[in-house]
Amino acid sequence: MKKVLIITNNPKVRELDGALYFEESLMDILRRVRDYVHKGHVLISHPLAGSVKPNETPYKSVILEIEPDAGVDEKSLHIIEGSIELSVKLLKDRPLPSRAFQFSDDYALIDFSLIESGLQSLSHL
Repeated sequence: MKKVLIITNNPKVRELDGALYFEESLMDILRRVRDYVHKGHVLISHPLAGSVKPNETPYKSVILEIEPDAGVDEKSLHIIEGSIELSVKLLKDRPLPSRAFQFSDDYALIDFSLIESGLQSLSHL
């Protein structure tokens, strides 16, 4: 299995192997992922995976392959930049509603399930 890193603000994901937990906003997580891509890490999961939009959930987790000696992966950079741009637009047009925090356990479970599924797929490679 590839050596991976999970960048997350989801308390349910923080206990997974390779998870780095940050108590910050979804947008901050996306920017942090971009920083890791600039360091040579490669996206494994899409930053906007799943059917929950960035303006609907407070949680985000992204799987990266650890590639510390590699150059910047242009495809990963393009994807994360596009994800940040779309998230900014969605949040500007329709900010995260306060009711999202009423359902935070549900959103955390959805995000956890997406990451767990991604990790299971990796174990078959």
